Amino acid sequence: MMLFYTWQQLLSAGENFRDTLKTTAGTWKDLIGAEELKRNIYVDRLISTRPEVKL
Repeated sequence: MMLFYTWQQLLSAGENFRDTLKTTAGTWKDLIGAEELKRNIYVDRLISTRPEVKL
C-alpha cells in the first residue's frame, strides 16, 4: 500500500506524526534509481526559468 502525504498533513498530525512517518517510510523505494535521480537533478539545474534581465 502506497501512501502519500503533504508536509502540512504530517505536521498537523501532531502526535500521529511518528506513526505516519513509519507507515510511509520507504514508499519511494524502487520508484527511481539513485543515479537516475542525480542525472535528473543535474539536468533540471541547467534549465533557466528566470526571465532575462534587461538593464
